[in-house]
Amino acid sequence: MRVNGTVVGLALAAVVALAPAAARPTPTSDERPPIERRDAFFDAAGVDGDTLVAVGKFGKIVRSEDGGREWSIVPSGVARPLFGVAFPTADHGVIVGAGGTVLVSADRGRTWTPRPIGVDRQLFTVRFVDARRGFIAGEFGTLLATQDAGEHWTRIEIDWEKALPQLVDMLGLVEPHLYDVTFCDATHGWVVGEYGLVFSTEDEGRTWQKRRGGGLFDRHLFAVACGGEGRVVAAGQGGEIVFSPDGGATWEREQSPRALDVYDIVRLNSGELLAVGDLGTVLRSPEGGKTGTWTVADPDDEPGGPHIGRVWVAKAVSIPPNLLVLGEGGIHRLELKRIVGRPGRTSARISGREHAL
Repeated sequence: MRVNGTVVGLALAAVVALAPAAARPTPTSDERPPIERRDAFFDAAGVDGDTLVAVGKFGKIVRSEDGGREWSIVPSGVARPLFGVAFPTADHGVIVGAGGTVLVSADRGRTWTPRPIGVDRQLFTVRFVDARRGFIAGEFGTLLATQDAGEHWTRIEIDWEKALPQLVDMLGLVEPHLYDVTFCDATHGWVVGEYGLVFSTEDEGRTWQKRRGGGLFDRHLFAVACGGEGRVVAAGQGGEIVFSPDGGATWEREQSPRALDVYDIVRLNSGELLAVGDLGTVLRSPEGGKTGTWTVADPDDEPGGPHIGRVWVAKAVSIPPNLLVLGEGGIHRLELKRIVGRPGRTSARISGREHAL
């Protein structure tokens, strides 16, 4: 967040990753294994079939053609952290990262070239609704849109004084970080960020309205997902989970079974939701995020590994019959049946209900 020109607040794992980036030398790909224990990855995206691309700190890009069993390093040409990746089509990919970094690929992620867009802020997430329409969320209220598959990006302006009157009265001009964006269909989308903010659009992303959050002590939200049939769930700081059963008209709050940050929520083909976060946290909800249905689904409790360990997990990608989890220490490939094929334990605690703003 920016308050009267001063940078404060949480930028997820970005804060840790940024400081040493320029000082670390960049070895050539033949001098090191594709993935090392010191690596940290922030996002991954499917190209098609079993082909995947993952991105992380120090400008690292890795690519797999066998569903995450084996990886190879792809030169990025940058040393800054890369936070987000998306493929609107199998041929065309977009990566975003620190300092306004944008990279594009036209060959299924085999090579990447820089694409200056006139932005110097940290860009945390890139998501596409279809082959041409996409969005980027980032620090200081940055929300960008493209209508041409990323050739050009335009800024979506949000009137923060109008959206956050209480915070502005207390702190002055506030520009909260925006961490995640998703669309439930071609028309309805969601953005989440600092101060428990949830914004929605009902016109394909042309305009956005605040649906909840904005209080000084509201916990930051890092991830948002669609649960089907009008359900929306977001999660973040300290295990905060907020759920709407009715497209954002009302909201229910609960505490995760583990009071640890949640960084990503992924929906499986079955409609079940999985959430991942700090200290190897893996949660599951068999009912699309419905309040009271989240339980711990810790793969480290299962014999036979591989185990995640007590590290932060930034992203989960479903590649049936497996689940890839990415974060501190690399990329782990788990069997989905180890997570969803057994009863969960330790239920979430319900905190209360809110009405939309």
